Amino acid sequence: MTRRPQLQRWIALQRERALTLMSLRDINEQIEDMRLDMQNPPLDNFTIKLGGTDEQPGISGLWLESYIKQALAEHVINEDELVVA
Repeated sequence: MTRRPQLQRWIALQRERALTLMSLRDINEQIEDMRLDMQNPPLDNFTIKLGGTDEQPGISGLWLESYIKQALAEHVINEDELVVA
């Protein structure tokens, strides 16, 4: 693999990662919204460990937010693609 195609693939994978992490945060928000109406749902208490929510990001969520901000700064993703929960 030559340098240019390798860099393009690298950027493409970073883009996929950023979009996936934004999707994870959105899913976390939806799960936590539903959780309020449920008693002892299966797989409860993983949200904070898996990127958290906007209100409660936890340490992994802070890294998630940092990565997304850097991906925006590097123009790997753009503001129009941000998932708003």
